[in-house]
Amino acid sequence: MAMTFPGSNTPAQASNVGNDSSVPGANSAEALNFLYQKQTVTDKAFGDSPYTPSLGDGLIRVDTSGGGVTIALPAVAGVIGMRIEICKSDSSVNIVTIDPSGSETIGGDLTATISHTGDCLTIVAHSTGWIISQVLDTFRAVFFSIEPDANLGDHRVQNITGSGSHRFEFQIPADFLALEKLILILSPTAGAAGSGKDIDISSDYATFGEAFNFHSESDTTSVYDFTGETDQIVEFDITGIFTSIGPRDICGIFVDHKTIGGSIRYFGIELEYMAQG
Repeated sequence: MAMTFPGSNTPAQASNVGNDSSVPGANSAEALNFLYQKQTVTDKAFGDSPYTPSLGDGLIRVDTSGGGVTIALPAVAGVIGMRIEICKSDSSVNIVTIDPSGSETIGGDLTATISHTGDCLTIVAHSTGWIISQVLDTFRAVFFSIEPDANLGDHRVQNITGSGSHRFEFQIPADFLALEKLILILSPTAGAAGSGKDIDISSDYATFGEAFNFHSESDTTSVYDFTGETDQIVEFDITGIFTSIGPRDICGIFVDHKTIGGSIRYFGIELEYMAQG
């Protein structure tokens, strides 16, 4: 029998493993280290399946866009107290299957599956199987408005001319764990709605106690195609210039149009991320 998690946003009741005397070593420093370790993020995809987690894994982020992925759990005998969080990161219909070793169980069942984007399952190794500690959707999407200078219907936007530029500012939330996507939301005018549009983007970002440009990245070589997108709302992906962001980082973006033939109206910034559970 398989236990499935089809997308509920309601956390399950967490198991109080640290106080469970039936778990060998549950009150030991070693077990607490497992339970409260700083999470590392491991990315896995169809080509890695089946993947067996190790003690160094904290959060396993699974991309099933290429096909279903199996997480083959290690035998619990050697990893009592081990805590793993497994999340599905893509929007495909493919599923993540979590398969314990041999006849061991997960939440009392032989397997568990995750089928919806952003859904996560946190499990802890018990003496005879895996306890489900928590089930929740940790995917977040946050919108940051920008300083507007023009109207677009009933919207307020920042209008950047064909050869203009502008800087935007935002802060990464404190519960940030891993970046999914970062986009500027925009709408091209007719003059800008074509191919070969040269737009340079750059970033400076840092957290408290660091220099303002501790991280500095740019993309000055890409050109963009807005053909057929006059007055449409468009996603402009800027993930590539924020490869090292962390919780509470203060982020600045510079957008520089290189004579692109028309104005683009900018609504704001959307951050899509996995949050700490």
